[in-house]
Amino acid sequence: HGGLKPITLDLTPPPGQQRHRALSLPERTVIMLRLADGHSPAAIAREIGRHRSTVTREIKRNTPAASRTPYTAASAHLRAAGNRLRPKPRKINAHPLLREKVLGYLRDQFSPRQIQQQLRLEHGADPQWTMSHEAIYQALYIQGRGSLREELHAEKATRQGRTRRAARTKL
Repeated sequence: HGGLKPITLDLTPPPGQQRHRALSLPERTVIMLRLADGHSPAAIAREIGRHRSTVTREIKRNTPAASRTPYTAASAHLRAAGNRLRPKPRKINAHPLLREKVLGYLRDQFSPRQIQQQLRLEHGADPQWTMSHEAIYQALYIQGRGSLREELHAEKATRQGRTRRAARTKL
């Protein structure tokens, strides 16, 4: 008699519904409470019916590293929701210096793969200055008029002068 009743949450989805890939707020709440009690990520994962790497990744992503504040379910849930928002701004549109450098290389007839390698040579692994060749191709070709093509003459955007990407498969 007395004391607090142990918290038990039924985390099984209703019949006919699948579990979503993303962790739910009740699952994050269980993670927060069990971490406070000193349980291991593997034990928490068994309790909520997720793989232990999912729980470990969740804790690592959403525990503030610089401060000594513990994992909190509400802030983790808000952060995850923010990370899922789409569409995200393209890196080339968000960083004007990177955009100018890529445009300069395109004007000098570099291919997107050569631009990617040149950026890596000049700036190392600095995430601000790394860009995949595929992202450059998408900036050139998305919906027939990519964001980079606005600043380059259409026929000079690529070395071959194509206005559309060539299909990789033969019909």
